[in-house]
Amino acid sequence: MPTALPAIALPAAAWIRSFAGVLLGAAAAWPAAAEIQTFDDHAAFVAITASTDATGPYANLGRHGGAPIAVGTVTLVPVSPLWLGGGTTVDNWTTLLPGHDLAMDGLEHLDVVLTGPAYSFGFDVVEPSTYARPEGGCWVNPCVDSSFTVTLLSGAQAVASFGFNAADDVAAFVGITSSLAFDRVQIREVIGNHDDEFFGHFYVGQTPVLAVPEPGAAALWLAGLASVAALARRRRVVP
Repeated sequence: MPTALPAIALPAAAWIRSFAGVLLGAAAAWPAAAEIQTFDDHAAFVAITASTDATGPYANLGRHGGAPIAVGTVTLVPVSPLWLGGGTTVDNWTTLLPGHDLAMDGLEHLDVVLTGPAYSFGFDVVEPSTYARPEGGCWVNPCVDSSFTVTLLSGAQAVASFGFNAADDVAAFVGITSSLAFDRVQIREVIGNHDDEFFGHFYVGQTPVLAVPEPGAAALWLAGLASVAALARRRRVVP
């Protein structure tokens, strides 16, 4: 009579089933990566996303400091002191943007907190390349060609991120739409110094434009592991 094989596969199968169950539980909560589309054209951004001006015209408040400040329907949270409108010697930081604009001491690090979930966000920005004063210059010699990252967050969870480097000495536009909703935006200067870039109005859209993405490769891998566990569970001792 044939000798039965040792039943050594069963503990391994039980271990695989247990491990797969844990990982599949994690996969259920695994955040899908947002699909994004970026824009450098204001008119196209508004036409596609139906975004509206969230800040409206800035008041000429001068140096505000580093405390959060509500402007329109958003709250600006600067990392370094914020100037709204102009400085002690100028009424506007740049003539390339209409009305008053926004500047910051030090690196241009800024959070923009929204009143609710949004899918699109954009803003006007000017990158000066000369030291010219009183208006339009970077106020530091020499000017640095700055690069930035923009991160969209839902609560503490990052939804999407991208980088930009605005063209010099023009009124540039930076916009993004995401398949996943967000309620906070972080703007960070990753290359630069304490020379000035100037920000105009911020625009927010609450209408989804892009389709919500399917679960990623990680979730598919976990599903495959569950299949392995199922096969191990069905394995029997050969007579």
